[in-house]
Amino acid sequence: MKKKVFIGFGAVLGIALLAVAAFLAVRLMNSSASGSNSLLAGLGGGGDTHVQFMVRLTPAPELPVVHPDKIGIVASVQDNSIFVSSATNQSSDAPTPPGPYTEVVVSKDTKIYRDITLDNVPPPPSGTTDLALQQVVEPADLSSITPNSFVNVWGPTHGSRLVADTILVQGTKGVK
Repeated sequence: MKKKVFIGFGAVLGIALLAVAAFLAVRLMNSSASGSNSLLAGLGGGGDTHVQFMVRLTPAPELPVVHPDKIGIVASVQDNSIFVSSATNQSSDAPTPPGPYTEVVVSKDTKIYRDITLDNVPPPPSGTTDLALQQVVEPADLSSITPNSFVNVWGPTHGSRLVADTILVQGTKGVK
């Protein structure tokens, strides 16, 4: 049992680190487009200064400690169902992520959270090589999930449907 919890914790931590990496990649693209010389310019660096540091993320206590049952991009939302692609990236000019899709059923008991960890990350102190962050989530609802949202879903599968116990919306793309 402890091995399963350890593996689940590692999976959640891995997913959180992927979210941090995706956020930093978007920051890099935005800073390149604006003519900035440094990814860390928006994080407190400047000019030609480059600082490398390791990010250690502690998962939010609200989330399950096991690996999500579905990870992907929302293709569409219909009534109390979201249709999630297994694709984890897509072309920016594609209107919807590629299939196949899994129907995720949202019930009145489903807990929906939005990951806000990176909304207010302070710049790392000078000379810091390690940055420890506590993942922070806030309650959300089904109306806040739109196509192209990146989600993690926990819950049992019944036939071809996954009945969501918990949904985590990562990043801000597609979230109202």
